[in-house]
Amino acid sequence: MRFYEAKSLSTSTREPNNYRDYSEAALGRVQQIRELLNAGLSTQAIRAISLPAITARSDRLQRRHIRDGGGSRTRA
Repeated sequence: MRFYEAKSLSTSTREPNNYRDYSEAALGRVQQIRELLNAGLSTQAIRAISLPAITARSDRLQRRHIRDGGGSRTRA
């Protein structure tokens, strides 16, 4: 997860104890990234074609998460 975050392909938030907090959407995103890498795309190509879509979807999911009062998250 941190590798994809370092390549600007995924994001996380930080907990007060400095642990990374990954949303369910981020976990699904990593699965998509892995499939694209297995298909032969580079991380640069994935970032170039999907960053606008990732940002828009992430913003929608974050607003929904806040509106719904939380949800399940995975810590790493």
